[in-house]
Amino acid sequence: HYPYLSTSHFTRQVVGTERFHRGNDDLTARSNAGTPAYKTQEEYYDEVLALRKQISVLTFESATNKTKIRRLEEENSKKEK
Repeated sequence: HYPYLSTSHFTRQVVGTERFHRGNDDLTARSNAGTPAYKTQEEYYDEVLALRKQISVLTFESATNKTKIRRLEEENSKKEK
């Protein structure tokens, strides 16, 4: 019986609410579990640029799909008449 069954098995192991079932891997897997992995300012900057590019691509795709939907709806309404 484990608490937080809605979370994944791996997450429960990392957080420590569930024990690892492997013998020797337990020490290596938990050695830096409490230390967060910080990124350098340059890495954050590069990540922000990549995410901005991804947003612009998704925005363009969204607009394209909306246009396609509108045209298909117009075409369907013409066919119905």
